[in-house]
Amino acid sequence: AATVAAAVTAAGEHLVPRVHLRSVPPLPLQDADQREALAALRETVRKSVARAGISLGEDEEAVLDDDLACCRYLVARGWAVPPAADMLHAALLWRGGRSPPGPPC
Repeated sequence: AATVAAAVTAAGEHLVPRVHLRSVPPLPLQDADQREALAALRETVRKSVARAGISLGEDEEAVLDDDLACCRYLVARGWAVPPAADMLHAALLWRGGRSPPGPPC
């Protein structure tokens, strides 16, 4: 089960809980093609992020390390790696810019 920590503003208001995905076990993919696509997706996104000179935060790295989260992008793009990588890269950038300031409580 994923560990949940609630983000709290300076005023003490609780925001949407943040899930720490590093505690989620790997997804058991049965198909070798799916495992290859998952590995290729991660490699492609990591290279595109490095080329752009961007450093991912802990939450974004956790998403990239989570099999289920990455598979959602692959399924959404019919297991085609280039469009899934573009979509995931954009989502990680968006996520990084939308995180509340400060560490989650």
